Amino acid sequence: MDTGKKHHMLLVTIGSAGDVYPFLALGAQLKRRGHQVTLVTSLYFEEIVKQEGLDFIPVGTREDYLKIVQNPDLWDPQQSLKFYGTVVLGQLIRPIYHIITDYMEKHKNALLIAQATVFAAQTAHEKHGYPFVTLHLQPAAFRTVYDFPLLPAWLPRPIKRAIFHALDKFVLDPALTPSLNEFRAELGLEPVKKLMDKWIHSPQKTIGLFNDWFAQIQPDWPPQTELTGFVLYDPNQDAQLPEEVQEFLDAGESPIVFTPGTSFQHGADFFTASVEACQVLNKRGLLLTRHRAQIPKNLPSSVRHVEYVPFGTLLPYTAALVHHGGVGTLAQALKAGVPQLIRPVAQDQPDSAVRLEQLGVAARLAPNHYTGKNVAEKLDYLLTSSRVREACLLAKASIDSDQALLRTCQAIENMANGSSSKAIERVCAVEWSLPKP
Repeated sequence: MDTGKKHHMLLVTIGSAGDVYPFLALGAQLKRRGHQVTLVTSLYFEEIVKQEGLDFIPVGTREDYLKIVQNPDLWDPQQSLKFYGTVVLGQLIRPIYHIITDYMEKHKNALLIAQATVFAAQTAHEKHGYPFVTLHLQPAAFRTVYDFPLLPAWLPRPIKRAIFHALDKFVLDPALTPSLNEFRAELGLEPVKKLMDKWIHSPQKTIGLFNDWFAQIQPDWPPQTELTGFVLYDPNQDAQLPEEVQEFLDAGESPIVFTPGTSFQHGADFFTASVEACQVLNKRGLLLTRHRAQIPKNLPSSVRHVEYVPFGTLLPYTAALVHHGGVGTLAQALKAGVPQLIRPVAQDQPDSAVRLEQLGVAARLAPNHYTGKNVAEKLDYLLTSSRVREACLLAKASIDSDQALLRTCQAIENMANGSSSKAIERVCAVEWSLPKP
């Protein structure tokens, strides 16, 4: 594919599969368009990165990755920020910074494309002026005093600003900036304050990988922001369903799928309540996790455990999806047109859960309310409501992940070529005037 001038592009992301997969999709497409693409992420993902034919620079070891994702503090709403700031950031900012600077000095005029939480990228851009694009996988990364789902719409904007100021001063900066500012001092840079306000966005180009009907650009978002749509990726997405899964699907009505996320390993209570809900509703269930220790013993015949099935292949044959609210998972459910029950735990998940509920395609339950009875009650509503069904069909018609990937590549190429990306059209002309659930 001839897309004009070819470039070296360095993609940098850290996190679980939900963070890495969009970068894999983007890197593979940029490579097909003739660019030289290198992906920087955990060694844990080496095999799948190389399957896509991308150059790969690993960070840490597989053991480092597993030690992080297996730590319960990462999933604790009270501890996750501090854990990220002290453990994840403390371990990774220096090696990632040196990987970036070594690459960018070797490949002059290369483009740096990084997930916003890779603070080494912002630091390298600030220190050396490298051309830099930030990618945001979820709208929670953008702060606004206008439409912000976790604050009441009637709250005056000055009060919202005061809340954000207090959040920065007493929560976010104390948790996230110590390791970062220690490293910045070594580089002769001033300390960062109000980290999550403006600093996490590239001053040159910021791309949101979600549709504007999921979260519209707000008046106080960075002016260099462009929304390109949900970019989806499924390993082995063209493969057929495993035989055991196909047999289970063929044996009865469409099941409800339950997953707490690919990396979550503390979900015993989640799966126990999920099985109870299936029994209350007399529905079939499919439990997805690679971590067998979480699954209750002696499952009923109507409930099956499977380690992994690509969502793009599985979800069109299911009745509903119950999950944690990860943006990659919710986007797959939107594309499949199935209702969602969200059990948000931490990070961006509560924000995404509210947005889905406002669209009419989902309901939500706090972790401490996730019991068999409550889950059954929410699922009964989701499975029987005509409004939910209509909203899900509208979402399904409004997602085109191939076009989203194309728009993302074009925005990046425009940046690499030194031109301003034109404002994109809405993903779909359909208006989102949905009935309230």
